[in-house]
Order: sequence, then structure tokens, then C-alpha cells
Amino acid sequence: MKNNDEMYLSKQERSWYNRKKTEELIIEISKNVLENMLLAYIDHKKMLNEYNKEMSESDIEDDADYQFHKACCETSEMWMKAIGISPNCEFITSRL
Repeated sequence: MKNNDEMYLSKQERSWYNRKKTEELIIEISKNVLENMLLAYIDHKKMLNEYNKEMSESDIEDDADYQFHKACCETSEMWMKAIGISPNCEFITSRL
């Protein structure tokens, strides 16, 4: 059932109202997608930091898990650069 406000809107007003709600939903989804991408980057970056602390450089280069996390970070950094987010932004650095 429609809420009371929607019942009294003209067709044009309902169309505007629906577009506005759709835009708000898209913004919220986009915000969630970006946040999830950044959180995934943080998780992979933490793993890289652990590898760098615990293993020698020669061992790291041959380790498949390290290479996986490195590739995930590189890909995320390319996406962040494309949309104008720095890997050194406060959202990331405060969680590392």
C-alpha cells in the first residue's frame, strides 16, 4: 500500500518522487560498493604487511599467497586511482 504522501501526488510529481528515490538508492549502493572495495583492499594490504614482516624478500617472490594479495592490492589501487581515491586516504590509513 502506498504511503499517504504518495496517494495525493500528481502523475508528474510521482514520477519525480520515484526518480529521486531511485537516485538515492543508487547513491547508497555506490557508497556501499566503494566502502566494500576499500575494506577488501585494507584486508589484502594487511596480509602483505604481515608477509613483509615475517618473510625474506626472496621467499616472498616465490610465495603464491603473497602474489595473490599483491595482485589484489595492485588492482584495487588502479581502481582507486581511476575514481580519485588515494591509497593513503584517512579511511584506509586509520584501519591499517
